[in-house]
Amino acid sequence: MATVIAGGRGGARKGEKQARQLLDQLEDATAAIRTEVLGRSTKRSEAGKKAAATRKRNEAKRSAAAKKGAATRAKKRTKAKA
Repeated sequence: MATVIAGGRGGARKGEKQARQLLDQLEDATAAIRTEVLGRSTKRSEAGKKAAATRKRNEAKRSAAAKKGAATRAKKRTKAKA
């Protein structure tokens, strides 16, 4: 890799290809370390975050609907008293 960076053998195109391959290998190694050593995967973490966001969004919808229903019931009660 040092030869490629220094501009030797194969030119810039070959160097770019090797650099991309090296980065891919490093990403694979990072993923392996995360799953094996840390005991968690990024996919699972992302899925959990997505699920939490969905639950929060659904709770907001329920809350808004409950407030709207309460307001409607309150209007009916005030009309009935008048």
